[in-house]
Amino acid sequence: MDDTQSSKAYDVIITMKNGLKFIKQALDSVMGQTLKPSKVIVVNDHSVDGSVEFILKNFSHVTLLHSTHQGQAHALNLGLNSADNKFISFLDQDDLWCPKKQETQIELLELFPNMQYVSSGVRNFFDGDKNNQRCQDFFDSRALGACTFRREVFANWGLFNTQDYSKVAVIEFFSRIRELPKVSSNSIELFRRIHHENSWITERAELTRNLFRFLRENR
Repeated sequence: MDDTQSSKAYDVIITMKNGLKFIKQALDSVMGQTLKPSKVIVVNDHSVDGSVEFILKNFSHVTLLHSTHQGQAHALNLGLNSADNKFISFLDQDDLWCPKKQETQIELLELFPNMQYVSSGVRNFFDGDKNNQRCQDFFDSRALGACTFRREVFANWGLFNTQDYSKVAVIEFFSRIRELPKVSSNSIELFRRIHHENSWITERAELTRNLFRFLRENR
């Protein structure tokens, strides 16, 4: 890796739980980036659907870690503890990146060295809606998969909260870093899949309780 490539080096963290249906598309969108990742870390949280075996067979260069029923926040932290490059990005197992997402975002962080992270627009799309007739676009998103962070953000501001607000750990994290300087791109870089297995659907009651508790205690 030459100096130019090293200055743009980034790691990708994907948390996976029974992700066989979509993980290939997610990984293909990572491997298809115009700026290639230095390391791809998949943290498996006790999958039993063959997704681990699929990765071992088809993506042997991926760093595969294992967590056991400890939730997404713990899995994200395992991935962060294994990351060692200058920039860090995240992707959910069922979502997709635009091919130039990482190139665009890391160029912005290099252009604005005081900015601690970069966010982009998000397009929600409904699984099976091939003509994208029901898409919803959001800009300047706080979706984790729409961002790229400098590694020192986590060193200075801590990892994801696995205790108090584990079910809304991403919301709590963005609240914690809300004063950090960031830059936003004006393009859609993350495609977020809406389907009946999304955690905000399957775990809605527990997520709602965690969210209300977080909002009540952090007013």
